[in-house]
Amino acid sequence: MGWKLPTGYSDPENVWENEPLSFDGDILTRAYTPCITGVHWRYLVWIISPPYAPIPKFRISLSSTYADTVYVQYWDGFTWVQVYYGASWTGFKEFFTYTPYLLYQMRILLRTSYCAFPRHYVDECQYWLEEAPPAVGMAFGDGLVTIQT
Repeated sequence: MGWKLPTGYSDPENVWENEPLSFDGDILTRAYTPCITGVHWRYLVWIISPPYAPIPKFRISLSSTYADTVYVQYWDGFTWVQVYYGASWTGFKEFFTYTPYLLYQMRILLRTSYCAFPRHYVDECQYWLEEAPPAVGMAFGDGLVTIQT
């Protein structure tokens, strides 16, 4: 088990530079996009192939990102599932859900209404891979109930 790297990316708006550096295993390299004053969204999508199941857990590292609002979502094969909505951060931040769906893609969305700095940076995106099949579980409050099989 351990942290693994996505296999690709998508830049739907074609506004990011050096996208592969955001999942190269090196925290010192990074993708970036220009910061434009006004309410603008910047999407960067990471792809996992083949999809991983059952309980998505991933982390994203940011630096020098001064976005007003950050969304973190993953694609479960049906819809984008939001796991974070809030302020920007520096360093790694982990995200997980108890929803047992496949993890196909992860994405970050940045919104900025005023730019004090010229760029947003994404250092690294990784996902957690269990070598052995994880226990069967289900969401229950704030914890995970393990069912013996």
